[in-house]
Amino acid sequence: MIVAAPSRPRRLRQVSRDVDQALLDRAKAILGREISFISSDSFARRGSDGAETATADRGVNLEIGQPQSRHASGQSFLASLCRTPLLTPEQEREAFFRMNFLKYRANCLRSSLSDRVPDRGTVDAIEAMLEEATAIRNRIIEANVRLVMSIAKQFADQKNRFDELFSEGINCLMKAVDKFNFDRGFRFSTYATRAVRREIFRLVKRLHRDRSRYSSGADETIAKQIERRETPAGIGSSWQEVDRTVRESMEMLDERERMIVAARYGFERLGQKATFQYLGKLLGVSKERARQLEQRAL
Repeated sequence: MIVAAPSRPRRLRQVSRDVDQALLDRAKAILGREISFISSDSFARRGSDGAETATADRGVNLEIGQPQSRHASGQSFLASLCRTPLLTPEQEREAFFRMNFLKYRANCLRSSLSDRVPDRGTVDAIEAMLEEATAIRNRIIEANVRLVMSIAKQFADQKNRFDELFSEGINCLMKAVDKFNFDRGFRFSTYATRAVRREIFRLVKRLHRDRSRYSSGADETIAKQIERRETPAGIGSSWQEVDRTVRESMEMLDERERMIVAARYGFERLGQKATFQYLGKLLGVSKERARQLEQRAL
């Protein structure tokens, strides 16, 4: 008697194929990403046993403290970062060593990972190491936020907004964490202070240059208009000249720049001067990006 094969094994095979595809996708993501790290001669000596030691205490809780909660927002979150305990020299060196060693080991394992038949244990190990390295990196950044705040406050004034300088400093801090060579023997704060101060100073100079360029250009235009108005012929043609100049200038801008200038300076009947926040939402960009587009257009 012929018995039909049950349908249950087919469902199991389908589930198995789905799981295998998920594993392939994870392996593909690992093989497609760049794992950068600062190398050290001690990595090769420590070998794979060192990776097990480095990942034994998940979350970097024992040596360098608990990561800060991300539930707070705005000033409360910033205040919580300022209360993050600083790292001692020993904790700092261990943090940088572990972060880079974990990425080194993950990169070594990745070289043995197959893109067709990936080993689940290898994929799990690589993901765990990279997750641990990211947690340590975030902890180092949080411990140095107040350094960036201190430098940003030194340059902040009515023309240079603190939040803009602080944002630039944080971006620089994150890059500094990735580039710091812990084998050279000096503190990260020394390296980061120089890098952040240099980057914020460059931003202040760039903003000052943009303001000066706009101011000098506007002064020249106003002076020419006043000179023309002082002549009898200029009285009748001044507004026509202004209108033509504005239209010609607007045609040189792209669509976003034209909209921002028109909304900010009354060329469109919005009833009131549009804010950068409003324009940013309208264009799908940040408030600061809308401000930069205005400066470029002017």
